[in-house]
Amino acid sequence: MNCMNRRLFVLLVAALAALLCSTSVVPVSHAGGWAVTSLDPLPTISPGEPAAIEFTILQHGRTPVMAGEVTIDIRGDGGELLTFAAEPGVAEGRYTATVTFPESGEFSWTVNQGWFGPQELGTVRVVDGSSATTSDAGRSSTWRAGIRYSLGTASIGLITLGALEHFRSRRRLVAA
Repeated sequence: MNCMNRRLFVLLVAALAALLCSTSVVPVSHAGGWAVTSLDPLPTISPGEPAAIEFTILQHGRTPVMAGEVTIDIRGDGGELLTFAAEPGVAEGRYTATVTFPESGEFSWTVNQGWFGPQELGTVRVVDGSSATTSDAGRSSTWRAGIRYSLGTASIGLITLGALEHFRSRRRLVAA
């Protein structure tokens, strides 16, 4: 294998590795971008009582967007998954899901943002006779999604530029 073919082979292997890495880091659901779910202040949440959870989905963290079929999933210590459909609001990007936490305890919860994919919201601690408390895990996952998307896109862009430069330099060698 001569030097040019070896460089082309290495470049193609690197491009394939970057593509595989970016699709595992940036899921296909993020192909059209990413979105952030921003919760309104939570209402009082009591075990066994329905609570209206209101939120906004922002594409790229800025633009309110209707994301298709949106749900909130909750999972308690027992592992049972409960899914609650979110209804679109009047304003663009606004949703309301009526969620019922079946008992006291700690629950993890996620918003499935339609074609944008899921966003973890952290945990909710539901206690009889008091308001629920939440962790802020949703905030950190919001920024991680944006960073993963940006890094994946930048990697693919750099590989493409490298491939173009390789073919341009090869064309100069052949012409000489």
